[in-house]
Amino acid sequence: MPKSILVIDDDQAILNSIQKQLKNEGFNIDLELDPEKGLEKVISNHYDLLLCDIRMKPISGIDVLKKIKAKNCNVPIIFITGFVDDIILEEIKRFGSNGLLKKPVRKSELIQSIYNLILLH
Repeated sequence: MPKSILVIDDDQAILNSIQKQLKNEGFNIDLELDPEKGLEKVISNHYDLLLCDIRMKPISGIDVLKKIKAKNCNVPIIFITGFVDDIILEEIKRFGSNGLLKKPVRKSELIQSIYNLILLH
């Protein structure tokens, strides 16, 4: 059975890029522009992995992570962001992120990170 991945990012170009990069990898990919709708999807459906931007409106990726953990949802999460600082790194570690990739994400790095996580879970 193919692994399912939800991608949450408020930039349609990023969603399209990730979908294109993962197109031939055999995953079921769901895309979501709205982080609040993405949060609803990840809580009400089974996903093997969540790829999520950090800087989004009206809620951030870190808010998504906190709310997922509060619901005892244990989906692995890799953040994809164009902006990283020590505060963000500390927060995502503290709340249980499984990784961080910097935009623009190289296909090989994205696929390797996904396979490493999915094989571990």
